[in-house]
Amino acid sequence: MQTALTVSDKHLPMPLHLGINLQAGLNGEYNVSVYRGNLTKEGIAAYGKKIRVAFPKLFADKTKEEQRAWAVLFSERLKENGFTDERLKDAVNYVIDNYSAWNREPQISDFISFDKKIKCWTYPDLMEKYKEAYYVGAKVDPIAAYFERADMGLDYPLYVTKSDFKKYNLKPFENKPAESVKVEAAEGLPQEYFAELAKITFSGQTDEAIEKQLTELNHKYGIEAK
Repeated sequence: MQTALTVSDKHLPMPLHLGINLQAGLNGEYNVSVYRGNLTKEGIAAYGKKIRVAFPKLFADKTKEEQRAWAVLFSERLKENGFTDERLKDAVNYVIDNYSAWNREPQISDFISFDKKIKCWTYPDLMEKYKEAYYVGAKVDPIAAYFERADMGLDYPLYVTKSDFKKYNLKPFENKPAESVKVEAAEGLPQEYFAELAKITFSGQTDEAIEKQLTELNHKYGIEAK
């Protein structure tokens, strides 16, 4: 059961356990890899073979034992850095197309460093960013107008720009059943809850009036009071 927010909460809720490696950026944004899926033995084998074909000198002076050791280390670093088959494919192709060092063959780091990241925001971050746009009688909801809720592998959505959502063919976030929503992931609540919460919080009314409306809002969404 979710815990209710009261007027004493000076800020909108932030996730305590993100459950994903988010790289913090500026203005409350996060940089998140667009790749989803798994890293398989088949994928490692297929693209490891492609590396051998594209860069034969990389293994020319290595014994079979050294080649096996390189392969084991390469696989280990892929797993530790959260690679998927799709990211590995793109990384290998990128290095093949762009590597141009004349005095050495590509190193493991040249492949591992490849990623595609997009800027994401939590709902509270966006509410703080656009809080001045939410007032009684406002005609435009900037969050709904410019952002999409994306499924980034968490129990709650992260918000991305509509252009990035389309460009990277991201999946929309589907609300989970109420009983499966974690207390520490308040963003798992419906978007409408936070929209109404923001309007109440930034309405400029007295604390007593806000408290009353928050109680009604929590009751409406079946949220347990503190």
